[in-house]
Amino acid sequence: MKITKTLTAMAVALAATTGTSAVALDELVVGYFMEWPTANQYAQHNKLYDEALGIPVKWVSFDAGTAM
Repeated sequence: MKITKTLTAMAVALAATTGTSAVALDELVVGYFMEWPTANQYAQHNKLYDEALGIPVKWVSFDAGTAM
C-alpha cells in the first residue's frame, strides 16, 4: 500500500512538472534499464502512470545504460 501511494505521488509530481505540454502528447515514452529493478516497474505493470497522466505510456527497455 505504501509503495502505491509513493508511486502515485511520483506520477502526480511528474504531471505537475510537465504542465500543459503533457496535454498535447499522444503518448509518453519512458526508457528503462531491465537489470536494475525499480519501483517504476511496479507502476509500469499496473499502468499507474497511464492512469495518473491520462495518456498512454510506452516503456522501452535498454540492454545497457550507455544505450539510453
